[in-house]
Amino acid sequence: MSEEKWIFVVDTEQYAGNFERDMCAFMTGMTGDCGVGGEEAQLFLEQTGTTEDENTFEEFVTLQSDEHGCARPTAIWSTEGKSFAYNSVAIFFGKKPTEELVEIMIKRAKEYAEYARNAEEEWDRKDIKVVAFRLLKEETVQTLDARWIAEYT
Repeated sequence: MSEEKWIFVVDTEQYAGNFERDMCAFMTGMTGDCGVGGEEAQLFLEQTGTTEDENTFEEFVTLQSDEHGCARPTAIWSTEGKSFAYNSVAIFFGKKPTEELVEIMIKRAKEYAEYARNAEEEWDRKDIKVVAFRLLKEETVQTLDARWIAEYT
């Protein structure tokens, strides 16, 4: 049985490790086990007029464990065309997000940049510039190495 894996990527001009969990929560209302982005997830619900039970993203977004074993719906991602740059935010999906969900994420990513700019705290993320979006389908390919085939009778 194969499991679909989709990744929605927001490319920015700044290191995404400073804001990926907050941005994901603001865009989708989803947080990981650590709860980072709780305030932004609450803003998502308020601003979209959605309750936690009605949040369609719950049906699509999946959690993946980070290097510390914390399950999260997001991670930093390598930025296309920029070697060794992790200026992108990846959000993980267990099935292809609908066009409506993609449109919501694009709109809310742009709104998040404005939200961060107007925040009272002095963050490194203050001047986030969103530059592109990508929807990726992750596929696993298995190949057979014929050198290790043996018949047993």
